[in-house]
Amino acid sequence: MYTPMFQIHTSVWPTEVKLNQEYLNKDSSHQFYALPEDPRSWSREEVFVWLLSMQNQHSLPPISSDRFHMNGKALCLMNVEMFVQRVPLGGKLLYKDFQMRLSSALYSSKNLLPHQQHTQ
Repeated sequence: MYTPMFQIHTSVWPTEVKLNQEYLNKDSSHQFYALPEDPRSWSREEVFVWLLSMQNQHSLPPISSDRFHMNGKALCLMNVEMFVQRVPLGGKLLYKDFQMRLSSALYSSKNLLPHQQHTQ
């Protein structure tokens, strides 16, 4: 499972949230430990954690939280143009990273049907 890093009241979306400095200083292989593997299950707060992580990891310009006031299921409905519209410098990168995480979750061995697990 995962450990939430902070709580944000869902009716109040801050313009800036300071993450735990220890979390941000982790190397890139451990940077996403607080997020569930399947992005479809992400809450609004977890989407924001992902955005901040991507912003810091790739030195993107600040991403407005107002542009992504949604959960992981809503992100699944967005195409690349929608990401680019919200984040002109970095939207394609965000889209690609999200799609890779989604694909990984969809095709992981945990999500195979029971009869498929025995054949591998």
